[in-house]
Amino acid sequence: MSSVKVAVRVRPFNQREIGNESKCIIGVTANTTTINGRDLGKETHSFNFDHSYWSFSKNDSHFTTQKQVSLCVFIKFFLEISPRVRSP
Repeated sequence: MSSVKVAVRVRPFNQREIGNESKCIIGVTANTTTINGRDLGKETHSFNFDHSYWSFSKNDSHFTTQKQVSLCVFIKFFLEISPRVRSP
């Protein structure tokens, strides 16, 4: 088992990105994050992480708030280390 866990979160656009009429090319399905390069004439790449969170649009059914991400990551971290921590 790896001692490194990786969580990624697709955040909403900031004001600059909105002003530039940027397009979101990132997608999340379960623990897979995909960069869709087709519209840019590039390849599409998918990456698997321990946790992938979608916070781009509140209207999406799989939207996750920053608070939910933090709680999930911290709770999993503490549950994982708790058996290794000795009580006095």
